[in-house]
Amino acid sequence: MTRLTLILGALVAALVAAGVIWRLSDRNADLRAENKAQAATIRNHEEAARVLNDVLRNERRIREDLETALSETENLEGADDALSAYGRAVLDRVR
Repeated sequence: MTRLTLILGALVAALVAAGVIWRLSDRNADLRAENKAQAATIRNHEEAARVLNDVLRNERRIREDLETALSETENLEGADDALSAYGRAVLDRVR
């Protein structure tokens, strides 16, 4: 009877160990899939940040060009003369 008890105990321990191993490998697969999804999200955010930085650099360049044009316009002869309504609207838009 003790031999049968030992065999049954070993069988139960082996089944419990197999169940734990199966559960851990299943959880490991879920975590790997989640990790891949999060890595893809991070890559998407990095790409979006790169594109946004390019847009901001371009907008900064445009602003600098407009400020240069504005300062050149202000230094032209007659810059202090009264502007037409159209000229004033354009100048207000540039500023």
